[in-house]
Amino acid sequence: MARAKKNLRTLLLPTILVLGLTAVLLVVRPEPMVDFLRPGRLGGKVAWPLARVMFFMGLGLAAAMVIEALGWTVTLARLAAPLTRLARLPEAAAASFTTALVSSPAANALLSEALDKKEISPRALAIANLLNGSWPSFMVHLPSTLVVATSCAGRAGLAYTAIMFAAATLRLLGAAWLGRLILPTVERTPKLTAPAGHKSFRALWPELRQRLGRRLVNLFSVAAPVYYLVTLAADLGFFEALKAYSAASLPDFFLPVEAATLIVFSFTAEFSSGFVAAGALIQNSTLTVAQAAAALVIGNIIATPIRVLRWQLAAFLGYFRVRLGLTLILCNQVFRIVSLVLALLIFWYMA
Repeated sequence: MARAKKNLRTLLLPTILVLGLTAVLLVVRPEPMVDFLRPGRLGGKVAWPLARVMFFMGLGLAAAMVIEALGWTVTLARLAAPLTRLARLPEAAAASFTTALVSSPAANALLSEALDKKEISPRALAIANLLNGSWPSFMVHLPSTLVVATSCAGRAGLAYTAIMFAAATLRLLGAAWLGRLILPTVERTPKLTAPAGHKSFRALWPELRQRLGRRLVNLFSVAAPVYYLVTLAADLGFFEALKAYSAASLPDFFLPVEAATLIVFSFTAEFSSGFVAAGALIQNSTLTVAQAAAALVIGNIIATPIRVLRWQLAAFLGYFRVRLGLTLILCNQVFRIVSLVLALLIFWYMA
């Protein structure tokens, strides 16, 4: 009983904090808050987008549970076993890596399930998450990125894609090396074999439905307040102020003024707009292909805080406990930025 009350308090705490902050903002900034809290506006800006986010997060969680319950994790793990064995990661990480090539939410859900069952340690989970953020993360977005980048920015778009691939490769090798450095050796059998006697999906469904219901409640208790806060921050002009501050603070170092303009454009506008601007500047100014590609990558790096707040925060805090989720986001983004900087430096000195 005491444990149930503690769990209920934990679930309700984010909502209580959000309600308190909303009350304070109603006093401090009443007009924009009243406008934001109108039912129609709140529904269009928070409820409907949140429902879409929850649907895909729940779909990923359900897929992970089905994969685990039907014993498919062993089949998936075989594909990435050499890499995860090199990084001293357990089989759960191999299955997650393979799944991440198709669905990042399902991969995170697999890691969350493995952590709950103590099949993976928090430290190993962090390394597995870094691996998932390397080639799988790049491959998921490669088709759309390559088409938009090359069609809009030509050779500069192709160079940008090559830099991003090089950075993903650096993250892959770096995560594998880091795993060997900090993780203990994992004892493994010579061959991965699927456990026998798995039940059918129909027999497993009642238990899966109960587990999925509990996990969805946990997901919603964190994801809903976080999504509400991020949307509120955007509505009150926080992101616009952050963009303006970043644009005003951009250093004038090795790139010309046109490239600085492109940097601002690439992280303050819609994804494809930066590539369109790069193509136009190459045709109508002295900006070179190398400078345009470098500017696009720098714009991508500068946009990191906005990307984290808008897209990653709710997802990671929904699947993992707050402390672990924030740690994973920090490690992932630091690793990503370092790899992009190194890849950009290599490209710049080779160009």
